Amino acid sequence: MPACRQCGKENPAGTTVCSYCATPISADSKGAAQQETPPQVHKVVFTPPAAAKPIKRATPIQAGRAAKSSGGIEWIPWSEMSAGQKAGRATAILLALLMILFLLRMFLGGAKSSIKTMISASPQPSESPLTDADRADGLVSICQTVKIYGIPKDDNEAADVARHSEDLFKLPGNRNFERSIFILTTLAREFQSGALTMSACPQQSTPGANQTPAAAIPTPRS
Repeated sequence: MPACRQCGKENPAGTTVCSYCATPISADSKGAAQQETPPQVHKVVFTPPAAAKPIKRATPIQAGRAAKSSGGIEWIPWSEMSAGQKAGRATAILLALLMILFLLRMFLGGAKSSIKTMISASPQPSESPLTDADRADGLVSICQTVKIYGIPKDDNEAADVARHSEDLFKLPGNRNFERSIFILTTLAREFQSGALTMSACPQQSTPGANQTPAAAIPTPRS
């Protein structure tokens, strides 16, 4: 905007006479006014770059943790654990030891059971082969029972005949119950299979000293 040389007031562009004092405004005043107008300056804001964060180097312990945790499990040294973490780890170790002891007990128990099975499968003294004296005394008893109940037809009846023989006509001699039952059952099964017949019975059967009186003998099977 041109300024008046007389009063110094600025006038609108294109004005030839000062609006304030009516002094003519020359072309030189316009050029001077244009020269005096300062050019517009565009400010550029400079933002300094952010300060770089310092690199934190891992300690040897932290590096070891990172290497162990890369596999999915982090093993914390005992010295760096809190009281709660120490209690948890001690509990876990105790449970693991109890589980190992339980498995060992099961394994040893199974081994003992197998040994007992093997021992029981071997012939016992009460199941040793019959001697001539066993057979002779057993026939005296079993023949009396077969005359009452008849020749057994299967293993169950043979076992029944042997038990009745033990109750009614006990074997003489110093034999325990298991040995007597074994002898009588063996002879009863021989009657069942046909290996023994009534002709093998003694002519005069003399039961043992503990023979049941005739009045106590049950009625023979039809």
